[in-house]
Amino acid sequence: MSIEPSQLASLLTILSEENTSTQNFEVLANNFHQFFGKADFFKIGCALVTLLQNKDLIVHPSQRIACIFFLYDMYRNDPIAVNPFATVFTSLINSTKEEKNQDINWNMPKLTPQEKFFVSQLITSPSKELFKKTAAQILELDAGNLNIGDFSGLQVLIAEKLSELPHMSKIAIPCLLSDIETYFFGNDEGIQKNESEDQNAIIEAMLVGQDAPFRRCVKPEFIRLAPPLYVDQDELIWLEENSYSPDFVWDNTILNSTNSSLNISEIRKLMTKACKTQLTIPETKNLESNLRQDSSLILYLDLSPSKFSNLVEYNPSIAVLSLLSFQGKESNDLSAYLDELFKIKMSVHSLEVVNNLANKVILPDEFIHLYISNCIAKCESMNDEKQLQHRLVRLLCAFIQNLIRSKIIDAADLQVELKPFCIEFSAIREANQLYRTLTN
Repeated sequence: MSIEPSQLASLLTILSEENTSTQNFEVLANNFHQFFGKADFFKIGCALVTLLQNKDLIVHPSQRIACIFFLYDMYRNDPIAVNPFATVFTSLINSTKEEKNQDINWNMPKLTPQEKFFVSQLITSPSKELFKKTAAQILELDAGNLNIGDFSGLQVLIAEKLSELPHMSKIAIPCLLSDIETYFFGNDEGIQKNESEDQNAIIEAMLVGQDAPFRRCVKPEFIRLAPPLYVDQDELIWLEENSYSPDFVWDNTILNSTNSSLNISEIRKLMTKACKTQLTIPETKNLESNLRQDSSLILYLDLSPSKFSNLVEYNPSIAVLSLLSFQGKESNDLSAYLDELFKIKMSVHSLEVVNNLANKVILPDEFIHLYISNCIAKCESMNDEKQLQHRLVRLLCAFIQNLIRSKIIDAADLQVELKPFCIEFSAIREANQLYRTLTN
């Protein structure tokens, strides 16, 4: 959000007394948008507000009017209540000369009736005719014929937004202080207090840099008192002995396989490989042998549920043995692997894994029913691939027949879904056999 020296130089050129006095607002706006894009608007707006708050930096009224106009023009296409500098406009109109001695710092400048009329026109009813005028023409308007529009609705919206802010965000004050003599007595045109170059140097020191003074603020420290400790007669006292240093004893049996043929690192490499490709017969036998002899090895092989789907596709027998090894281990939740198995695409290997698990362990009835329903839906949706569809239907029917013969599932529980499925694929022999099993 820092302002670059080149950006400040362009801004000061546009805000020069000569340009702001002779050019109308449309020309000023075009010049402004040539140098600054939408991403620069907020930081440039903050810089303009800082210049307005310091009377010794913006001397001529035409420069002040130009600053106010740019604050409006940057967000011209948005509702005035959305403008981040909407509070500046209301503060400018509400400022009076009677407030002059109340606070010499951070207040908006006291405007003339002509300037207040210009601000009220910007926020209530801006017109193209207004933007074709120059700042000098605005200052020459007859003060007796100027009426400030009603902007009470805008004040209510601003008050509602400010009420939503936390109190700590509304009590900071800027780090910049105005020149007291300039504030009260103004700049003497006969004796210029700051030459133009010195004035620009002061502005650059205030606005340029990552940690520029205009970005800083002073606010009270938010002090949180430490709560008192509750002391009870029966409360246990925690003894802290800084000199106590426990000795750690390494358990040499950790990660050691009971099978001397392979060490843990080689077994882990085999499991990693099994999740990526099909193992050779000797590799499969070695891995299965180690898992059968020491089922606790599965806890150290980094087999997460996300890797389980690949293991099912490449090495279904190892996938079955891995799930059996997880049984009874408190550190692993078997349901996470079953959920992953449910999401796996229907295939010969996935059916084989579910079938073996169903015959060796007690799978939840809900899982088996959902899995069968998922497979039925998959088969019914493959109308464009008849050959593959018929192959999967035969596999699914054989799978369900095996579950019924093994009394793992009750055929009566699935008749509502299976009978329409068998009728739909009645041209397939396995579907006819399953239908006869259901009816008998």
